[in-house]
Amino acid sequence: MKRILIIAILATAIPSLALAQTNDNKAAPSGKVEQEVVKVMGEIIEAFGRTDIAALDRLFADDYIVTQSFGIQSKAQLMDALKSGRVKYSSSSDKDLSVKVYGDTAVTTGVWTLKGRNPAREFTIYARYTATLVKQKGQWRLVAAQLSDVAEQPTAEINKINESTQMFVNAVLAKNWAAVGALYTDDGVAYPPHDQAVKGRAAIQAWLEKFPPITAFKASNVKVEVRNDLAYVLGTYTMTLAPPGASGPVNDTGKYVEIRRKQSDGSWRIAVDIFNSDLPASPPGQ
Repeated sequence: MKRILIIAILATAIPSLALAQTNDNKAAPSGKVEQEVVKVMGEIIEAFGRTDIAALDRLFADDYIVTQSFGIQSKAQLMDALKSGRVKYSSSSDKDLSVKVYGDTAVTTGVWTLKGRNPAREFTIYARYTATLVKQKGQWRLVAAQLSDVAEQPTAEINKINESTQMFVNAVLAKNWAAVGALYTDDGVAYPPHDQAVKGRAAIQAWLEKFPPITAFKASNVKVEVRNDLAYVLGTYTMTLAPPGASGPVNDTGKYVEIRRKQSDGSWRIAVDIFNSDLPASPPGQ
């Protein structure tokens, strides 16, 4: 639908307003101190992935504790488990890092994935975390953390959504608007820029059928997150149109946000579709 919006805008020679795009990357630190904290958090994450006991010992305060669903663990307990070989980590990564600094104290949040092995089995921790660091003798050290388990993203469902996006692209290029409309829920809503909401599958299909020829179109999902029978999608697109009477092809790039709902047949249909062109808006009267 995102692409659709663009078409409508370009077809009427009214460029869309640009929206800021969200991504999975860590938020850019806004100052020197924040950059220091981001660097230390990166070292901690990497040290876990290598089971680097010396680095973790240096980066953790002596009175460090972590609170998890099964209880509280101290630094001494963690070091003992690692030094004895009872626990060994194989990979560690994080995303969505946010940092707030209050003098010599910093609070960070993010989502952490940690894989490893204990005496019983291999394990994966997928958790949202809050970490507190304190600057001690010029060095930021981790003093406390809390982990809240979150459901690991279901790869199979994400793949289905990505496949549905490609189906959307193929149908648009084939000018098969009925197939495009079928990818929306019966009560789906599209929110194009500079226009009213388009409500319902039939209305969306009729709206699409009015677009000028699309000669090239690509869409790429940048982020997909699934929560039970709902999912949200962030993506970008590129498109080339051939509006009737235009002196040449019209190129556009943009981004979109979708909310998808899982159907009884296992497919993921678009319930809400918001899209925007990256082209600057035309001045009033042009």
